[in-house]
Amino acid sequence: MIIDTAKNILKILNDNGYEAYIVGGYVRDYLLNIPTSDIDITTSAKVEELKELFDIEDNGISYDSIIIKMDGYRFETTTFRRDISYTDHRHPVVEYTSDVYEDLKRRDYTMNALLMDKDLNIIDKYNGIDDINNKIIKMIGNPDIRFEEDAIRILRGLYLSSRYDFNISSDVYNSMKNKSKLLDYISNGRKRIEIDKIIKNNKSNKALKYMIDTNIVKYLSSFEKGINYFVINDIIVNDLDLFYGTCFYLNGSQDKSYEFSKSYNKLLSSVIKLIDYEYDDVRMLGYDFDVYNLVNKIKNVLNKDYMSDIKEYYDNMPIHNINDIKISRIKLIDIVKTDKINNILEDIASKILTGKLINDEDNIIDYLEKRNA
Repeated sequence: MIIDTAKNILKILNDNGYEAYIVGGYVRDYLLNIPTSDIDITTSAKVEELKELFDIEDNGISYDSIIIKMDGYRFETTTFRRDISYTDHRHPVVEYTSDVYEDLKRRDYTMNALLMDKDLNIIDKYNGIDDINNKIIKMIGNPDIRFEEDAIRILRGLYLSSRYDFNISSDVYNSMKNKSKLLDYISNGRKRIEIDKIIKNNKSNKALKYMIDTNIVKYLSSFEKGINYFVINDIIVNDLDLFYGTCFYLNGSQDKSYEFSKSYNKLLSSVIKLIDYEYDDVRMLGYDFDVYNLVNKIKNVLNKDYMSDIKEYYDNMPIHNINDIKISRIKLIDIVKTDKINNILEDIASKILTGKLINDEDNIIDYLEKRNA
């Protein structure tokens, strides 16, 4: 089990004179009886000292963080550090510290500042256990200052609310409202990472309601209409494709600034284009099932005509793209005497999809010969 390996890492560090603890999310989920396979470690050992003790992987993060690899598991491990200052409301300037409590002080929410030692004893400096028991999200220190330091903490608070269905404390809520404009300093690509986590863990729309009530939604460009629609209609969305497709459709355009992959942008573009049309085999020629499926999900959410079994509809189509037409291009060129055959293939596909032509080579040849006569 991963926890046994983590305990072994802590023991090795302790035996070599270093302090070391499991920190953050694993401890939080342990108290909530939520299984997790992600364990972070904080230690007084510096990176060069960790390299002497473990098989490590540099994870490319500049603030003294590496990955310890053991027993097939990976553990993000950081050296105790404290913040000196922050730049652009996002990035900390840090230095090493020998004091674990200095390290905890720089963390965001009380439930993320819990420590666990090798014997599974929990150290709770900021009353995180009480906050977990009371199902409330509180911040370490003054929320206004903490959000000024790092604006992404605003979205992290919403993620915690989304994942655990917890309430946000009044001081954190008010600060989110007052400081929401700081999200303008965060790139849309970085915001999307947090939005993904919020939506994938959405249990009650509580986080989406907080987005609206605190004006955070104003700084999540292209999502305001969609988020309002989900909340007003009490639709709990935890499907990322459905969320992004619906939001961009209601927004009237797709927003590529959120740094989706090329293939995902293509999926969303196709879906948005097709939502307003009735199902039409000819119009939908060439699209994969994932496009049909997502169009259908969004139609359902928007109370448009949708199909109860889109998979059956898709499977019963005689062809899905022009490559399914049962005649080789060489033979086609020989019959029509031209190498410009795309229009001809589209015509054949249309006839097949509307039931006017059977997808069989003999039938297609007969149709072409009559067409050229």
